[in-house]
Amino acid sequence: MTMQHDIEQVSFATLPVALSLRARPALPPDAADRLAKALGQAMVHCWSRLPRDVQHELFEAAVTAEGETIRQQLAIFLHGTHARTLGSLQARAMPEPDSLGG
Repeated sequence: MTMQHDIEQVSFATLPVALSLRARPALPPDAADRLAKALGQAMVHCWSRLPRDVQHELFEAAVTAEGETIRQQLAIFLHGTHARTLGSLQARAMPEPDSLGG
């Protein structure tokens, strides 16, 4: 069984329970913040290759962790970061020819 196959079998709904069963080493707060930042950067880097249901779970987890006020800003950031969605975001931002007075 490959690692990727193992990952596909994990349900994100049960992930917190699985993680709580493992002993966590105590880390200084600055180290924990650095590791969380590195993991977040890795997630952003891989975002467009993640399945949509995983993207949704991660997005909602981030909104839950930080509050509803980040929802729109996070969505814009993620859409603007990846080629798959960047084109549609740019197309929506372009003014219509009629709006230029033509």
